[in-house]
Amino acid sequence: MKKSLLFTIGTFVLAAFTLGAGVNAAKVNTKTPSLKVPNVTTSDTTISGTATKNVNVYVKLNNSKKVASTTSDSKGKYTIKLPKKYSVNTKLYVYAQADNSYNYFYRIVTVKSASTTSSSSASSSAATASSATSSSSSSSSSSSATTAKVSDLMGSWKSSASGKYTQLWEFDNDTGFNQTLYKNKTYDSKLLNNAVFNIKKVDGKVITLTYRGKGVSKTSTMYIRLVSKNKFYLVTSDNKLASVKVGNAPTATYSFTKVK
Repeated sequence: MKKSLLFTIGTFVLAAFTLGAGVNAAKVNTKTPSLKVPNVTTSDTTISGTATKNVNVYVKLNNSKKVASTTSDSKGKYTIKLPKKYSVNTKLYVYAQADNSYNYFYRIVTVKSASTTSSSSASSSAATASSATSSSSSSSSSSSATTAKVSDLMGSWKSSASGKYTQLWEFDNDTGFNQTLYKNKTYDSKLLNNAVFNIKKVDGKVITLTYRGKGVSKTSTMYIRLVSKNKFYLVTSDNKLASVKVGNAPTATYSFTKVK
């Protein structure tokens, strides 16, 4: 009688242990990792940056074939050895993803010529933009216009008002693109949270930015006219002021001023 009971208990414990192991092996939803990626040039054979500590960091060529991988160390530093040097305009997708996690974060790096790239870091396609005047014309600005860096877009931006509503946009290498709506200076709603974003290209004065909200499969596109390091407008693809509807706010044209 005692032996039978002992065998039954042992079998139950073994089954519970096996079930627990199966649960641990399954993918789970963990916090989206952070990731910073530098410029990559035609002379580079490695990519070194920072990410959440102890996560997988890997590179896909044109977001298709995985060509290299590594793991960030206990301080979040990583170095990926590329299989070869890549030509100008090759797109490398750099991912950060923890073991057994559905969540990941990635940046798109467009390879630039070693002879024309500065040593400063960028987090996505490393494109540059010519700063524009406040005119809605799509023609080129004067030769005195300065050149803006992708890093100029990083930070927090407050929008002009639409009725009682304003927005706060935040571009950050670690937390992505965040968009918050306020009514009478009081929180109303979160429109975007930790969205993956990428500076896709620059066409004249217009910066094309693509973004994808967390948990959303569709990628959206917006156009930004960066008139200075502290101000930009939302425009159409042909550089005309865009009328935009966001959340509960009425449709409006928006300008954004950098707050930090």
